[in-house]
Amino acid sequence: MTGEQAVVVLDLLAGAGVRCWIGGGWGIDALLGVQTRDHADLDVVAHPGEAARDLLVEADYEPTVDWWPVRVALRHADGHEVDLHPVERIDGGWLQQGLDGVTYTYPDSELTLGSIAGRVVPVISAALQLRFHQGYEPSETDRADIGHLVDAGLLPPDARL
Repeated sequence: MTGEQAVVVLDLLAGAGVRCWIGGGWGIDALLGVQTRDHADLDVVAHPGEAARDLLVEADYEPTVDWWPVRVALRHADGHEVDLHPVERIDGGWLQQGLDGVTYTYPDSELTLGSIAGRVVPVISAALQLRFHQGYEPSETDRADIGHLVDAGLLPPDARL
């Protein structure tokens, strides 16, 4: 997924009144303000999730994984994907359902701005990125992504995975 394709997705959602933030690899690159690697998908945290899913389907994205209400992965005919994470409003933030009763919290204080392809975009913070990269064996890509945030001074040196 190119930066321009990511911005088109965000514009589509915002234009319909869907609140959203990005995470994952593009979220890290948005925090850095520069693309550090190729991305197959765009991780989008969205409310209302149903509206986001419907908009993407109308824009020729086909669901490939449907774990509603946990997440839905959708692929466009050109091969790029959106990994949609629906959230609901809670006091002080947003809540995402997980598998087996696990939940993920996105505090309002951890939602910020970054940039992709020269455009300001909503994104989850570096600290929240780090939290979501813990609790599993990180890949080399995960290590590099978090390392970029450390190198940029957005996370402390001891945050390396």
